[in-house]
Amino acid sequence: MGIIHTRTILVRSTGPQTHQAVLNALAAEKVDIRDHANPIRAKSARALRKNRWAADLTIEIHEDRMVWTVDALGDKHEQILNELIAQLPDGMVDDQGVADAVARMPKVSRLLGKSEIKNLAAILTPTEHVIAIASGTYRKVLGALVLTTERLVFFDQSYKARDVEEFSLDAIQSLGVSTRLGSEKIDISTSGRSAEIVNMQPGEAERMTNAFRQVRDSRVTPAPGALAYQSPDAMDQLRKLGELHEAGILTDDEFAAKKADLLGRL
Repeated sequence: MGIIHTRTILVRSTGPQTHQAVLNALAAEKVDIRDHANPIRAKSARALRKNRWAADLTIEIHEDRMVWTVDALGDKHEQILNELIAQLPDGMVDDQGVADAVARMPKVSRLLGKSEIKNLAAILTPTEHVIAIASGTYRKVLGALVLTTERLVFFDQSYKARDVEEFSLDAIQSLGVSTRLGSEKIDISTSGRSAEIVNMQPGEAERMTNAFRQVRDSRVTPAPGALAYQSPDAMDQLRKLGELHEAGILTDDEFAAKKADLLGRL
């Protein structure tokens, strides 16, 4: 039909609960549901007032996630997705740490990074969680610097375009902080390139670098022979759980429960 856009969304509900909630959300937005089974298939009508083409929707429901596919002309795919996801019950969607990170931002930074925060979910992978967000300028463009459990990203969301500059955590050699004219700057040094994020609010650069060190230090390789019976996939999941626990995203009880559940499935 047109351009295909796919987004994976983590959920905190069971498969049947998610399935019913998606059907309710589609009905609330008056979307034509063509197939109620899994995957759900639906079609949204063309919306002239929103300058939006009709779209074919496919939603695959899994136990811990949904995979939404939007097939449509134009560039309003994420607008369609966001409107439908907003109809889901509060707390059902796992925001991957975004809300907590936003709550720690100064009010000025939240205002400056409003567009990036709103669209941040669209650039996250299902395996990463957001640790910290700060506003800043990179190459004369205002955007958001985002630290996750997997990478450091400068994200610029303008009205018609999106730019993402990614720095792998393993490739970052150092982060340097300096202050000038009442604002802060982070110097990112990697193997082969460097970058400057300037015009950061006071205290944000220091907070970001401290969070980076905590995430980096949590990425520790297990001792030789430890848990050797586990598959690489399981080891990776355990490592990520440990990172989330160390970063304060998971409580002790949540970490213990999720770890026990993972080991019980091996």
